[in-house]
Amino acid sequence: MSTQKGIAYYRNSPVGDLIIESEGESITRIGFWKKAYGTESITPVIDQCLAELNEYFTKGRKFFFVQSWLSRN
Repeated sequence: MSTQKGIAYYRNSPVGDLIIESEGESITRIGFWKKAYGTESITPVIDQCLAELNEYFTKGRKFFFVQSWLSRN
C-alpha cells in the first residue's frame, strides 16, 4: 500500500514563495522555492496547512495544529 504524497505552492507570502510537501497525514517539508518543480497535488493535510499559514500571515494565528514530520537536516 503506497502512502499518498502531496505538493503545493504558497505564492506571495510575506516571507516569499513557499513549497509545502506531505506524505500520508503529515507535512514533511516547508521551504522556499524559486521555480515550481511539480504539479500541485493538494492533500487534506496540505489544505489544512495552507489554511493555517494563511491565517498566520493575515490574521495573526499563533499556533499550528497541522500534523508535521519536519527535520532540521
